Amino acid sequence: MENKDLNLIKSAIAGTCAGVSATLVGHPLDVIKTRTPVTTSRSLIIAQSYQPFWLQTSNAYKSAMDCARITARNEGIRGFYRGVTLPLLGLTPMYAIRFWGFDLAQKIMFSINPDRPKKLSLPEVVGCGAFAALAPTFITVPQERIKIALQTQDQVGGLKSVKRYTSMFDAISHIVKTEGVIRGLYKGTIPCLCRDIPGAMGYFGTNEFVLRALNAPGHPPSVSSILIAGGCAGLAFWSIGIPADVVKSRIQAAPDGTYKGTIDAYRKVLAENGVRSLYKGLKPALLRAFPANGAAFGGRAGALALLNYVWQTNR
Repeated sequence: MENKDLNLIKSAIAGTCAGVSATLVGHPLDVIKTRTPVTTSRSLIIAQSYQPFWLQTSNAYKSAMDCARITARNEGIRGFYRGVTLPLLGLTPMYAIRFWGFDLAQKIMFSINPDRPKKLSLPEVVGCGAFAALAPTFITVPQERIKIALQTQDQVGGLKSVKRYTSMFDAISHIVKTEGVIRGLYKGTIPCLCRDIPGAMGYFGTNEFVLRALNAPGHPPSVSSILIAGGCAGLAFWSIGIPADVVKSRIQAAPDGTYKGTIDAYRKVLAENGVRSLYKGLKPALLRAFPANGAAFGGRAGALALLNYVWQTNR
């Protein structure tokens, strides 16, 4: 096996470890992030759509802390890990493909010009980030569609006709049966791309910038710098991507007919409370982003070190 092929395989395996690390650390805060922007405006969706089968105003969360308190009181620790199976199954390959895509983009850069400097410039790293964001979309959108359906179902109130999901597979089966694969599982694809492409550009660009700032040229990055740079990368991703994520979550959680499309969803969200409406859930998103992505980059670096050690000792 050629060395370049082996490196891509190791990249995918290390990316898988990054996904597991990020999910276990970040899922509780992701539950809060998902519930907060969706439920705080549910009464407005009812008023606009005249379909009174979502949250009543009295059940809306006042803040991220209020969401955490009520979730802990009503559901216990299991509430914070509601739907964790799907992120483990979905985020793990998503991280693997994202990091693999990033490494592949770098290899393409070097193959185009073999005589170029060994280190990419920051604009080139940002470009590789955009490339890395494309492929995971095919996994990310259905994974988040099902995750949001599971996480928000306890906030559905009113009519007995509302479907209650007994498991992840029950949710998938019902959505595919009633809405189809494309319209159902891939609902919210456009705002997801609006989040992921610029977000990934900031993600990998920030990680590289912080690593270079914290480490002397020519020296391997320290463990602490990897964790800090990864955390900062997560902050960059969500600072850039949260408006599109809010719209995506609204579209994925709402019944058919609530929004005519992505632009209509943006318009209705902005009509609620201006630009501030697009940043609902930013605080829990950032609180999750730093530890989860620090864990992701740390897990990836640790996995790569272990894989390199195993490969060298077995040659």
